[in-house]
Amino acid sequence: MQEDNIYKRRYVIDIDGNNGIAERERLKRQGKILTSSKALPVLPDGFSLQHGRVVDLACGAGELALRWADPDALGPNVEIIGVDLNDIAIQYANDQAKLYKKENVEFRVMNILEPPFEFEDESCDLVHGRLIVGVLPMEYWPTLLAEAHRILKPGGTLRLIESSSLIIENAPNQHRMSVAANLALWRVGKTFSQYEVGTAAALNR
Repeated sequence: MQEDNIYKRRYVIDIDGNNGIAERERLKRQGKILTSSKALPVLPDGFSLQHGRVVDLACGAGELALRWADPDALGPNVEIIGVDLNDIAIQYANDQAKLYKKENVEFRVMNILEPPFEFEDESCDLVHGRLIVGVLPMEYWPTLLAEAHRILKPGGTLRLIESSSLIIENAPNQHRMSVAANLALWRVGKTFSQYEVGTAAALNR
């Protein structure tokens, strides 16, 4: 029996347990919370597109990409593609697209840790990634950024939404849990500091 090595896992949560259903449900709830937040607009400020392609990396259950397919978000002539390595979540997202007759959005199983991305050079107007710090090893970020720029059209938009600082809780137990969670991510090589997530500052470098 092969020993499970948490330091080599590519997904911070076991997506195979219980057929991945529990993780799919967590991703759905997380997506709804983030998209409903006024602090995180559905699209970058000032971004509009009538024709072209947008890609959501590590899209999970597809909540955001499905929202982009609404008439008040992006036009019907915009191709929307969500990719994720979780085939259970991708199947669910495609089922939702069919159920709500959103014909300009599709979801594909794709591992963003295995470049090159399955898109042509300069073929995308927007490349988006949200909370993928738990998926990517620190050393892979330069590769991901290079691949994103490869598939972006000249003048295209790369939008990454990641955690920056550790939240200071006023409840001692909650604070200890937050500190422990960040330390665990750092030990498996998914954050840039053992004291805070710090992704935004590191990506700027």
